[in-house]
Amino acid sequence: MRTQGSRQVALDFGLIYEVVARPQHDKSAAQEVFRDLVNQVSIADQVGFHTVWNVEHHFLPDLSQASNNDVLLGAYAAATSNIRIGYGVKLLPFNYNHPVKAAEAGAVLDQISGGRAEFGTGRSVSREELEGFGIEPDQTRPQWQESLQMIVKAWEDEEFTWDSESFKIPPRHVLPKPVQDPHPPLWVAGSGPDSHSLAGELGIGMLTFSVLVPLDEISRRIGLYKEGIKRCTKPAGKYINDKVAPFAVIYCGETDEEARETAAAAAVEYSVVAAEIFGRFSTWAEKKESYAYVEDFEVPEVTFDHLNDESMCIVGSPDTCIEKVRKYEKMGADMMIGNFQPPGLPVDKVKASIERFGKNVIPAFQ
Repeated sequence: MRTQGSRQVALDFGLIYEVVARPQHDKSAAQEVFRDLVNQVSIADQVGFHTVWNVEHHFLPDLSQASNNDVLLGAYAAATSNIRIGYGVKLLPFNYNHPVKAAEAGAVLDQISGGRAEFGTGRSVSREELEGFGIEPDQTRPQWQESLQMIVKAWEDEEFTWDSESFKIPPRHVLPKPVQDPHPPLWVAGSGPDSHSLAGELGIGMLTFSVLVPLDEISRRIGLYKEGIKRCTKPAGKYINDKVAPFAVIYCGETDEEARETAAAAAVEYSVVAAEIFGRFSTWAEKKESYAYVEDFEVPEVTFDHLNDESMCIVGSPDTCIEKVRKYEKMGADMMIGNFQPPGLPVDKVKASIERFGKNVIPAFQ
């Protein structure tokens, strides 16, 4: 439990899936991964996880094959009863997803899930994706903001219309509408300090991409977000979603020794792959104003000891996991999101970790 004002509030827990299939071009390997994800989410649903998130990525074979999360999230919704179903994220620059199509997809997910949708959004931080879809880095933030405005309006208005330099849409009925009134909670994913401030000022939840970010810096960025929330006078949605959710690779083992033996290499590999993608992006986009925070980024040397000592990953026995999660709770996190399936981790170990975490770690924060 953590204090919020005069109230004691439980910390929520989520899972996020990148969807790594290997060998990369093996169709049967991909099929096995996709089918097993649904089973993992079903386990998470039974042991107390709050939300499952799925990324949207393209052209990143070492990291992700989650190129269509609409379908995946629908499958999760159909296989579960309680866990909330989150876009982590829906990419909003126009060449990725037309705003009206994004609004329709979010509403259909909310209908299928019975009002359990969480609508996370983003603008992308990889050269492979932006360049592949013909998107200029400087255009991602204004396009994300306009798309978000259009989506909320499409959900809210009985007859939707839009007139801007980007879109001229005559009056049309955008259906279905979401189950949740007035709409699903809005989130944005980001890592830079300015993204945290902006998310707060817009009154939307913050999915903090915190791979290889020291905890004191994560704490600072969470503080920027919460200060931004205080300045919010006109939220992007119809209400303020003031939640912030950092992220880490998580493996909950039987003992610290077993956890390290099982998951250390996978935690390092995921961190290295993510850092290399970000590094390629930083050299390409460093002069772009809305990505100014990447200018000084250098791909670091990554070791498990460093990740573990700095609690940049949460790998250990249930007691160790509780101890490490406490650090995120103390810095003001509202939800702790775990990548429970980094590359190379055996599926049976992933399932056992999810179940063990749900039964032994989550109750300590309720």
